[in-house]
Amino acid sequence: MTLYYEIESLLQEIGIGQMNSTAYDTAWIARLSKLGEPLGFRALDWLREHQLPDGSWGTEFPACRHDRLVCTLAATIALSEHGDPNDAERLERAKTALETTIPRISDEVLIETVGYELIVPTLFDEAESLGIVLRNSYSDLEQINRKRVAKLNALPGSMINRFVTLAHSAEMAGSDGRRLLDTERLQEANGSVGYSPAATAYFALHVQPEDPAALSYLRSFPNSDGGSPDVFPIDIFEVGWTLWNLSLLDSLNDDLLDLCQPHLDFLEAAWLSGPGVGFGRGYTPKDGDDSSVVYDVLTHFGRNVAVDPILKYELDDHFQCFALEANPSVSANIHVLGALRRAGYSLSHPAVQKIVT
Repeated sequence: MTLYYEIESLLQEIGIGQMNSTAYDTAWIARLSKLGEPLGFRALDWLREHQLPDGSWGTEFPACRHDRLVCTLAATIALSEHGDPNDAERLERAKTALETTIPRISDEVLIETVGYELIVPTLFDEAESLGIVLRNSYSDLEQINRKRVAKLNALPGSMINRFVTLAHSAEMAGSDGRRLLDTERLQEANGSVGYSPAATAYFALHVQPEDPAALSYLRSFPNSDGGSPDVFPIDIFEVGWTLWNLSLLDSLNDDLLDLCQPHLDFLEAAWLSGPGVGFGRGYTPKDGDDSSVVYDVLTHFGRNVAVDPILKYELDDHFQCFALEANPSVSANIHVLGALRRAGYSLSHPAVQKIVT
């Protein structure tokens, strides 16, 4: 019965999405202290409390240098700009951590953080202007910057708006690069920019200072520790993936099936006959990964939806997760495969064989 009660509790808890606080996005919210925003001061305190023993910020385990780099740069910039003398020792430890991390980062197989090639050049520009680190200390920076330029050149109209995933990393435009932003079509209905706390804090600081909708979004997080998640909300992702895992069980009893029904109603209402779904309801870009998982879930539990949206993510030799993605996702193609098999596609079907290959 223990498993039953754990599943019951899970089905009663899932919803908008629960995620731990992250140093990178919290650092961007900390910059709002410039505006006298209470969120910014709470975020500064979170950064002070979560500096790692070696002076860096980021996920403690597993240690990833790429993650440590972006988080430490962002946190150090935020604390430096705030200018509290009590942070001086903390900042010196951070600079030492950067001096240790940067020369070794090329030795690590790239574990990509979101928008890495977009964000890092901007962070280095800001950090150099504050005397934190020199651009030429990172030997791969010019190569990364070329990737950034190529990504921006691939954008429709070379502009970032809510219709492309780059909105999630809109802070890469920096304080003087706002010409890259299609500001009239940037915000989502919930006030966010790309459902990203970092990009939204940037928007409220540099693009539309103290924008009420952006600040309202930033105040809506369930995190009570002063920190920020790196994306919010993720309601379709959390509900869809929970039910997908439960669908792998042999069966659920009637009580658990009853608890699933409101979640299934939510997913079915979010499903769009054209592009499927994204990770959060209302998030403009949709994707092949969440769409495949949700299709699999809905059809498994007896809801009648068409497979057509999944087929719109098919390319010449694989299925894409997001438009304009840099490389194919193995896991997204696995989930597409599950959706196609659920739809009755045979193993010999060309679309199935494309994924297998």
